Amino acid sequence: MLNISGIVTTLNEEHNIAETIKSLQQVCNEVIIVDSNSTDRTAEIAENMGAKVYFQDYLGDGIQKNVALKYVKNRWVVNFADASAQLSYSPSVIYNYGKAVGSREMMDFAVYNLGNQSKE
Repeated sequence: MLNISGIVTTLNEEHNIAETIKSLQQVCNEVIIVDSNSTDRTAEIAENMGAKVYFQDYLGDGIQKNVALKYVKNRWVVNFADASAQLSYSPSVIYNYGKAVGSREMMDFAVYNLGNQSKE
């Protein structure tokens, strides 16, 4: 498994979150969920699948993603646009793409290299 963190922001996504996490776990050894205080089972399902869940009142998409980035332990990050997204590329394609271009948007998700920050 590569050292890649996956991040997703959620609000009442109990019907999508399991498939989203399974998809991320194909390439990520860490999944971070920033939940905007869901009233359904989103957080429970995510935690039961091994994701780390943090709660943050919704302050905007960019802010929610920045909250997630505070918790990642890896330099490489796969950022899903939302909890209904799933990977449509093989793990090697994602890794090699990110390695080749650094940070770049890829349709419904983005791959980032956090560079020299104090990550593994």
